[in-house]
Amino acid sequence: MPYIPPESKPTKPKRRSFTAAQKKAIAEEALAPGASVSRVARAHDLNTNQVFKWMREYQGKRHSESIASTLIPVMLSHTDVAVMPAVAESPITTTGTIELHLPKGRVCLTGAVDPGALRLVLEHLSA
Repeated sequence: MPYIPPESKPTKPKRRSFTAAQKKAIAEEALAPGASVSRVARAHDLNTNQVFKWMREYQGKRHSESIASTLIPVMLSHTDVAVMPAVAESPITTTGTIELHLPKGRVCLTGAVDPGALRLVLEHLSA
């Protein structure tokens, strides 16, 4: 390996940093109608993925700002709410037949069935 004097060694390029205003301007440029993200990235010597990331961030901020600006305060008072009278729930009165064939027996249910009693019978037959 040849010897390279210290003053002639290539230095690593410094990482560039962009301000929020610069990122916003580049994102807006890429979001313009008919703009090519690839061309915008090349014009600013950036990777296309970086420009796409800034575009997503800018669109997210713009969306959240538009939502925040459209919200209005609302005050509710008890006089505004109409009170509905309580309606007594009528019991379910369905007619029909359920027939279950189980390994330990057969169950036939006709008319309205109490869910608790049915659960107890099924647990006993499946045990």
